[in-house]
Amino acid sequence: MAKKPIITKHGRTRMKERRGISENSSDKIAKRAMEHGIKADDTLDELRKWILNRKLDSLSSLYIYAGMAYIFRKNKLITAISIPEEINKYLKAYVEKEAWDRYKKYRASLHRNFHEEKPIQKSNYIDTKTVQALVNRFCRENEIPFVVVSVRHQYARNFSVHFISDCPENDKMHFRKIREWGESERDIKLTLIHDKNVDGSYITIKDR
Repeated sequence: MAKKPIITKHGRTRMKERRGISENSSDKIAKRAMEHGIKADDTLDELRKWILNRKLDSLSSLYIYAGMAYIFRKNKLITAISIPEEINKYLKAYVEKEAWDRYKKYRASLHRNFHEEKPIQKSNYIDTKTVQALVNRFCRENEIPFVVVSVRHQYARNFSVHFISDCPENDKMHFRKIREWGESERDIKLTLIHDKNVDGSYITIKDR
């Protein structure tokens, strides 16, 4: 197993700006990317062209993980770049099959501790506890740094989702992905609200 990567100040800043990853989580995500991410040599077609355009030197390595490209120089994370949305949406098509299978197997293994959560089928009725469990699961599986603390039913299949995160300034970059998942996969519409303290400041995960 590779040793824990060192993250430069620039690398942490880019992880926070481009993916909303807090400093507390950045070490864990960088280690996962280096150990289990998709290597540049295993990419194809448009993704390979996009990587080649980064013009990396021979001492640098690039790994694809959870919608981001992480660039290392030996054991040091230099920066993190968002993959173009049109490529990331169909990522499987741009990765060698064996590498893709390894990557997906690892990603699935992260979430096997969800076995206590009962599978939930689409139906005409869905309660707030179910919505909370589903959104939290989706965020964990997609490395979205939100924790849903409560859900309120508005009307029909519309819900307000109250969450907390450590980087409120980056919340909005994740909203579209969560909403699109809710509508396409669960037939629910979600309004996302970051809970606040009485003084109007945002509640963060580290405040809990």
